[in-house]
Amino acid sequence: MAYNPHRKRRDPESSLLTVVFRDTLINYLNLDVDLLAQLVKLELITVDQAETITKNLSGIKLSVHLLLKMIEEVQNPDKVSLFMKALRKSGEDTTNALLADFIAGVNSPQDFDIEHKLITEFYPQLQDIDPAEMAIYLTYISPDEKHSLICKREVGEISQARTTLLLLTLRTLEPGWFEVFLCALENTNHGSIAEKLRSGRQRALMSRSKQKENNPYSVISRSLESLALLDGDPMEDDTTQGQPTGDSFSMEEIDGSAWGGYKEPSSTRLHRTTSFDSPDASRRGFQQRSRSSSMKRPHPMHSRKLSCSPKRIGIVEQGSLKRKRSPSEERPLQVVHHHYHNTVNAPNSTNSTIVFGGDNNAINILKEDKGHVSKKAFTCRTQPEPRLDGEDQPDHAAMPPEDDIQAGTMATGDSFTPQEDKTTSAAQRPVLFDDQLELAEDAVRGKNTVLVAPTGSGKTHVAAYIIHDHFISQRPKPIRDRCALFLVTTVNLVDQQKNKLRELLLPMDFFSVIGLFGASESTLQKEMTSKNVIVLTAQLLENALDYIPLDQFSLLVFDECHLCQKDHAYNTIMARYLNEKQSGNTNLPQIIGMTASLGTGKAGHQHQADQHTIQICANMDAQSISMVTRHTEQLKNRVNIPKEVEPMQVNCRQVNPFADKIKEIMKEVEDLLLESPSSAIRRHMRNEKIPGEKGSQAYRQWCDRMKRNAQKIITQDTDYRILQTCIRHLMGYNSALLINKQVRSKDAYKYIDQMIDTMKDRIGSFVENDFKLLKIFSDEQRALERIKDDRNNENPLLEKLCEIILEEYQNRPKSRAILFVKTIDTTHALQDWILDTPELEFLNPGRIAGSRDMNSNQQNKVIEDFRRGDHHMLVATNLLEQGTDVPACNLVIRLDYVPSDFGHVQIKGRTRAKDGRSYLISLIDSNAADRDGANRQREAMMTQAALNLKASSDVAFREQMESQQERDRINREVRQQQKRDIVESNAGKRFSFRCGICLKHAFFSDEIGVYRGSLYVVLDTQFPPQMRMKPHPKPKKLGQDSTIIGKIYCEKCEHDWGSLTRVKTSYYPSIRIAQFSLVNVVTNEDGTYKRWKNSPFDAEKLEDLSQATAVQFLVTF
Repeated sequence: MAYNPHRKRRDPESSLLTVVFRDTLINYLNLDVDLLAQLVKLELITVDQAETITKNLSGIKLSVHLLLKMIEEVQNPDKVSLFMKALRKSGEDTTNALLADFIAGVNSPQDFDIEHKLITEFYPQLQDIDPAEMAIYLTYISPDEKHSLICKREVGEISQARTTLLLLTLRTLEPGWFEVFLCALENTNHGSIAEKLRSGRQRALMSRSKQKENNPYSVISRSLESLALLDGDPMEDDTTQGQPTGDSFSMEEIDGSAWGGYKEPSSTRLHRTTSFDSPDASRRGFQQRSRSSSMKRPHPMHSRKLSCSPKRIGIVEQGSLKRKRSPSEERPLQVVHHHYHNTVNAPNSTNSTIVFGGDNNAINILKEDKGHVSKKAFTCRTQPEPRLDGEDQPDHAAMPPEDDIQAGTMATGDSFTPQEDKTTSAAQRPVLFDDQLELAEDAVRGKNTVLVAPTGSGKTHVAAYIIHDHFISQRPKPIRDRCALFLVTTVNLVDQQKNKLRELLLPMDFFSVIGLFGASESTLQKEMTSKNVIVLTAQLLENALDYIPLDQFSLLVFDECHLCQKDHAYNTIMARYLNEKQSGNTNLPQIIGMTASLGTGKAGHQHQADQHTIQICANMDAQSISMVTRHTEQLKNRVNIPKEVEPMQVNCRQVNPFADKIKEIMKEVEDLLLESPSSAIRRHMRNEKIPGEKGSQAYRQWCDRMKRNAQKIITQDTDYRILQTCIRHLMGYNSALLINKQVRSKDAYKYIDQMIDTMKDRIGSFVENDFKLLKIFSDEQRALERIKDDRNNENPLLEKLCEIILEEYQNRPKSRAILFVKTIDTTHALQDWILDTPELEFLNPGRIAGSRDMNSNQQNKVIEDFRRGDHHMLVATNLLEQGTDVPACNLVIRLDYVPSDFGHVQIKGRTRAKDGRSYLISLIDSNAADRDGANRQREAMMTQAALNLKASSDVAFREQMESQQERDRINREVRQQQKRDIVESNAGKRFSFRCGICLKHAFFSDEIGVYRGSLYVVLDTQFPPQMRMKPHPKPKKLGQDSTIIGKIYCEKCEHDWGSLTRVKTSYYPSIRIAQFSLVNVVTNEDGTYKRWKNSPFDAEKLEDLSQATAVQFLVTF
C-alpha cells in the first residue's frame, strides 16, 4: 500500500486492543453490564456509548468491535491499563479476568479448539436442551445472563435462549468449563449426549498426543532431557540436591540427615573405609538385605535375589546374562559400613565402586563416568530367607533386568524404631513371587496405584512388601513421622489383616502393628504416637478426619478398593484427599488400592466398563493400574481358579398351600386399607397400584413407596399409624413368602410367629387396628401350623441342594464349603434345615451374618472354628464375599443368590483350595441363571477394561484421571452447595421429630447434638418421659468411652427409635433419623431421611457431653 501522508497514524496503545488482541477479544470478551459500568467509571466510554452498545442488535461480536473502536478514539495514554482494570473488576467473570492477564502477558488463553469443534458438530443434538435448566449448573454464566435465559424461555423464546446459552458457552475461557457443560447435560437428562462429547474429546486428545509423540523434534527433546538426567547435573535433576557432587565423592562426607532418614548418633558411628585388604571384609557385621532406590523407584533387587538358588551367581552386562563367575574371580570391591538407614545417590562420582553386603551377598557397580553411561555389571550371590510356615516356596526367579540396578544408587543401613535413634536388627523384607513383585513395582516407585489380582494371589503379602519398602526407602518424611494405615471394610477383617501383617512385617521391635475398630479419633491419635502400622475400618478413619489431618499419615492401603465409589467411606476419605491435593497440599500420603475386581457398574458394553474402571481409579487418585502381564503363567500355576459349574435350575413347588394361605392373609390386610373409613388412606391406596405378584421384590418396593409417601397425603396421626402398621405387616408376610420359596414352610412360619410375638410385646399400646391385624392372623394360625409340617410340601430347591452336597462330600470327604444366601433370615432357616436333616448333620454348619445380627467377636469365632475344621460348612450372607481368608475352602454354593458383578468374582475366589468348584442352584422363575450369565460376561469386560487402561500411555492415563476428577469435583461442589443452601435456608428454623409410626412429637432439632462426629444424642432433659427403654439384646462397644447398652422405643406405639448409649459414666439416648418424620414447625413441610448427613439442618457439634443432659435415673442399666 502506498504511503499516505494525510492518513491518521494509529496510536500504538490502541493497536494492542484493535490489532494485536482484536480477534481474541471479539471471540471471548464477556460484554455484560458490569464491564460497561466499569468502562464508564474509568472514562473509557460515555454513558451514551454504553447505551448504544447495549441496544445494538447486530450480535455480540459486532458489539465488541464497536466497543474497541470507541476505546481507540480515547486520548488517554493509560487506556490499555484502564481497560485491563475494568476487565478484572467486572463482577466475578473469570473469562474477562483471564483476558486481562493475557493482555498483560501473564498467561495465554487455553486452547479449546477441540471442545468448540465438538459443540459445533453436535449442535443439532443440542436443540433439545432446556436452556433455563442447564443455566442453573453452568458456573461460567453470570446471574444476570441466567435470569435473561429464564425470562426468554418464559416468554416462549426458547430457541433464542438456547442459541444464547451455546454462544455464551463457546465464549468462556473459564478453566474446566467443558466439564461443567457436560455435567449440566447429565444433570438435565442428556447424559447420552454428554457421553458422546466426552468420548469425542478423549479420542481427539489421544490423537493429538500421538501426533506429538511422532514429532521428531519432541523425540529429540526427550532424548536430550534423558541425557541431562544421566549426566547428573544437580541443577537439572533435583534428586541430587544436597548430595556430594564433583569428580569423586568421599563416604566420609555422607551424613544421615542429608537424606531424610535418621542421623547416625556420633557415639555409635563406625569408621567408614574406602578400601579393604581381605576378601572377607565385605562380610563383616552386615545383615542380609539390599535394595535399589532412586527417583525412578524400580522394584527392589532384594526380593528378586532371595528367590534365586543359593548357589546362583550371575553377571548382567547391558541387560544380558553373561557367564558365571566364581568367587575367586570377583574383582576387588570397596566396602562401605552404614549403621543408619537412608539412601545414597552419587550420580556424578567417577570410578565409584560401592559394596553393600551381608553374608554371601555383594553388589558391584562399576565405573560411572561423568558425561556418559558406561557398561554396568553386578555380581549377586544370595541365600534365600526362610518363608513363613505353611507358605509355598517360590519358583526360581529370573535374574533382574538391567533397570533394576541404578548406577551409583544404593540403599544402605539397618532400620531404626520410630521412637528412638538406636540400631536394631535389619528389617526382614517379605519374600514375593515374580508375579507379586510385578504387582509391587509401581508402588515401590512411590506412585499411587491400584493393584488388580485374583483372589488368593497374595495381595496382602504384596501390601506388606510395599509397607516394608515405605519404611526403609528415602521419603520426604523422616521415618519417625511415617505412619501406614491399612483400611478394611468390615470389623471381622481387622483382626485377620492385623495378624497377617504381624507375621509378615518383621522385626516386631521396628514394625508395631495394631488393629482398631469401634474406637474414637482420640484412640487413633494416641496409637499413632507409638504404632507405625495401623489396621482399621474405613468408617473409623472417616469419622477421625474431622480431627486428624490426612497429612499426618504417609501411606494408605485400601483393601477391596473397588468399593471406592458413591457414598462409601472409602470414597468420602478420598474426596477429602483430592480436595486437599487440589488446594495445594503436597504432603499427602501415598495411596495403594487392592482388589480382585474393579467391577463394571452394571455395564452393558465395553465402553461403559472402561468408564467405570476410569471412575474407580480416578476416585483412588491412581497414577497407574498394576496387573500381572509378564508373569501370567506363574500366577496361573499358583492361584487355584475354581471350576464354575453351569447353573442348575429347578421348578417351584407344584402345589404350595402355605404360600396360598399367606396370600389370603395379605389380601385381607390390603382390603382393610382399601375399605378404610379414612378417605386419605383410600386415596393413597388408589394412587399406588398393588403389584400382582406377592412374595417378590416388586411387592417389597411397593411397600417402601407406601411408607415413604404416606406423610405427604395423610395428615391425621391416627390414619398415619393405621397405614404404617398395616404396611409393616404386609412387608413381614412378603418376607415369609420369600423364605418359603427358598427354604421350608416351617421356617417361614417361624418368621411370622416371631413377628406376631414382637407385636404382642406392645399390646398395652394397641389401638383398634392392631387388634384387627392380630385377629386376621389368629383366624388362620391353626391352618398354617398344620400345613407347615406337611412332608408333601418339600422344597425342590432344598432337594437339589442336598443332592449336590452329598455328591461333593462323597467324592471329597474333607471338603470345606460356604453356602451363600441373600438374607439374614435365610441363614437361620438353612442352618436349622441342615441340622434337622440326618444325612447332613455331619456338616455341623456355622452361620455368619452382618453386624445387625452378630458382633465382631461372634463373627471371628465362627470363622476360626471353620478354619479349624469344627464346621465343615458356613451358611453366610455377602459379608463373606470380600477379604475373608479361608484357605481350606474348596466348595462354594449360591442358593438362588446372584451378587453384583464384582461380588461374582469375589464369591468365586472364596474357593482357595485346589480343584475348587462353584455352584449356582436357582428357581426357574427367578431369572438367576440369566443374571449369572450376565455377570460372567461382565467379568470378561472388567478384565479387558483394566488392561485397556493399563495399556494407555502415562500422558493419556493422567489426562483421563484428571478429566474424571474434575467432573467429580464439580458434581461434589454442586451437591455440597445444594446441601449448604438447604441448611442456610433452614437457619434458625426448628424441626419437630415425630415418630415414624404414630407421628407423636418426640423432640426438636435444636435439642440434638453430635458427639465425636457420629453419635447423635438428644440433649432435652424432658425427652425421657417420651420414650420406653429396654436392655439391648446385643450390647456393642462403639469406642473407648462409648457403649450401646439399651434400646429406646416410642412410649405410645413402641416404634424403635434408637439406642441408649453409655458415654463414660452417663447415659444418653442416641437416635436414628430414619425412624422419624421431620416437620418444619413454621411451614409444616415434612420429610424423611435415611442418613444424618442428608438432614436439612446441622446438629451442634459436641466435644464433650454434659452430665446435666444425661438420663440420670437409669439405675437398672
